[in-house]
Amino acid sequence: MSNSYVFTIVGAYNYDRSIFDGLELPDSPFTEGYPDLFRDFPQLDKDVLVTNLLLECSQLSLLYTDTDFLKEEISWWSKMHKLDWQQTYETMLYNYNPIWNKDGMVTESESEEKTGSTEGSRTRSGTQGNTRTLNTTDTDTLSGSDVVSDGGEENSTTTNSVNAYNSGTPTEHDRSVLDSDWSSEKTIEYGKVNTQRGTGTITDAGTESETVTEGGESSGASSRVYSRKEQGNIGVTTTQAMIREQRAIIMNMYQYIIGAFKERFCILIW
Repeated sequence: MSNSYVFTIVGAYNYDRSIFDGLELPDSPFTEGYPDLFRDFPQLDKDVLVTNLLLECSQLSLLYTDTDFLKEEISWWSKMHKLDWQQTYETMLYNYNPIWNKDGMVTESESEEKTGSTEGSRTRSGTQGNTRTLNTTDTDTLSGSDVVSDGGEENSTTTNSVNAYNSGTPTEHDRSVLDSDWSSEKTIEYGKVNTQRGTGTITDAGTESETVTEGGESSGASSRVYSRKEQGNIGVTTTQAMIREQRAIIMNMYQYIIGAFKERFCILIW
């Protein structure tokens, strides 16, 4: 009968409780700038991982029996895989509806530019004529009376002289005296009718024209943006099929790291 010794991770941990101190786990998802991309998921618990790892690997022999070397290798091994563990962990936390195969925002935009010119002219011309015939009658009537008064007074003395024979000196012959007053009054009545008649023709005539020239340039631009949200099942895959696919990708990050530990540090032969 031969004796065999199996050095397991449980034995190494019981010997040195700090063997997992250098083990690094993925951080929470990088969500800065993407607040809606990831679900709220708890940080991985190192104690939970170590406890389950000890249980899973308790029957497997380790490749290394030197606990100091094993402790250092676990630390460097986790540092090497931290980035891909991080990315794998993030795929478990994407925020999406598993029974939708269409979920997005569609944005459409269109723009339009218009340029043009207009040119034209309008001409308007015409002749205007207007004839008026005039018949006029103008009557001027004058009537009235004037009273004319006349009067006066006359006083005079008349002396007649003669020359004696062979005498050059005249001698008064006789004298007469006139003393008279007189007055008269007469009324003059008059009337006059003056009638003027006339005819004539007044003609207004002329021509007018107007020319208007129009022209110009116009330009403009417009843009429109349309957004619509499309969600749901477009029918290429049934909802039941998508549920089965969702179940197939469900994974446990703790179990994933434990499986990687087995492959790296354990002898997988019983």
